[in-house]
Amino acid sequence: MQKRVYFVGAHSTGKTALSSFMAKKLGWAYIEEQARAILADKKWHLMDINKRLDWAAEFQLEVWRRQRAAEEAITDDFISDRSFDVIAYAASTSLVAKEIRRSLLFQEYLGDLQVFGSITFFVRPQVDLIADDSVRVEADWGAINRIDGMIEYILETEGIPYIPLESLSMKSRVRTVEGVLHAAGVPYCG
Repeated sequence: MQKRVYFVGAHSTGKTALSSFMAKKLGWAYIEEQARAILADKKWHLMDINKRLDWAAEFQLEVWRRQRAAEEAITDDFISDRSFDVIAYAASTSLVAKEIRRSLLFQEYLGDLQVFGSITFFVRPQVDLIADDSVRVEADWGAINRIDGMIEYILETEGIPYIPLESLSMKSRVRTVEGVLHAAGVPYCG
């Protein structure tokens, strides 16, 4: 059975570094966060999107569509930098969170998380790890915590099992991920 591993959480928490490292270590397909590519394609800056609800809606819907398409295109085991957490960003910047959440596509997605035996790691913010993520002008601790809280709410209300990664140490995070994957039948990635 295909294994799907998701790293969810707020921006500037180390998800990209951790998820790309693990994908390389395992030799699995890697699904990059879609937001950066969309911004580049549209030649938009995030600050522009935050000022225009029409662009914010278009942007968040496109992030969701591309995330889903990227996952459906891969038949092998994969690691993804992001998942359903787009809803937290949609709620924060646009008026389309309800549209995404109520869509049949989202309901199917939640079902897939269960069917494929997905493993979700919830990367929690650490003030000492906050850094510019090349999308936002600066990392805002308040905004990071708001998104973190929304993602936790989604995980809990949707009943999505998850493993929190709260350590400041990247080494500890990697060892936790390796232990969980090993327990799930993934050969040790040494």
